[in-house]
Amino acid sequence: MSLIKWTDREDFPTFSNVIEKFFNGEGGLLSMVSKGTSVPAVNISENKKAFEIELAVPGMSKEDFNISVEKDRLIVRSEKEETKEEKEKHFTQREYSYSSFYRSFKLPENANSESIDAKYDNGVLRVMIAKLVPSAPETRLIEIA
Repeated sequence: MSLIKWTDREDFPTFSNVIEKFFNGEGGLLSMVSKGTSVPAVNISENKKAFEIELAVPGMSKEDFNISVEKDRLIVRSEKEETKEEKEKHFTQREYSYSSFYRSFKLPENANSESIDAKYDNGVLRVMIAKLVPSAPETRLIEIA
């Protein structure tokens, strides 16, 4: 009788190996994030005069963003592509970097979609949306017949 060395690690993955591969393996969840399919973290605040949306998007410039209003939604899009070329000895190495995201925010009824400003500073995109000024109820004099 001959003996064959057998290890269950290769043939039958453990639960922890399956989870590790799901998050970190090729095509896994975290590898997708590192390939540019991530969504930036967002803070939304409100004061008496305006709403403010802050998106954490470091390493970009203001030209990388497209902000628009479509019906009752504020849309923030970004696309950035970089190419690096390094020459060493007799070969050329090129590295591509591509990232994009799309965020959509429903505007409240009291948001003034005609008064929206944006500013990009130190890796944070700030979008300020003014509130509509509530109109005073109309006073009307009623004649007595």
